[in-house]
Amino acid sequence: MNRKAIVTAGVAALVVALAACDGGTSALDTVEGNRDDLRYVAPVYRMETKQVDVKQLQCKTVNKKTACKQVKVGTRAETRNVLKKSERWCVELDAVNGELTDNDRWYTVDQGTHQLASEMTEGTSIKFTPLALGC
Repeated sequence: MNRKAIVTAGVAALVVALAACDGGTSALDTVEGNRDDLRYVAPVYRMETKQVDVKQLQCKTVNKKTACKQVKVGTRAETRNVLKKSERWCVELDAVNGELTDNDRWYTVDQGTHQLASEMTEGTSIKFTPLALGC
């Protein structure tokens, strides 16, 4: 088998495998079900420290001409708070798309959808387009 045929077969196998893992529901499909639980996942920040060069402007005058350049005079530690994981809003549905046995499925949603769901009582029917499957 030549190299092109092997690569083509590999890509085809990968496409089939990814389609099989999808389970028939894309994250962009609108879903409907009975509101169950809500979850808010707070953002995660970590303090990071890195060394930063400290430079100073150094000028020399030769033959009435001044030339200046930045010269490294040392280093200093710079600490900052870095976002590692974004915040997420999630909604759990029962009876997803009318399937009474398809319960306890989590979806990541935007803040507006989460707010709307929080104003509903548990068991109320809701329809939305999730950002992602799972929470």
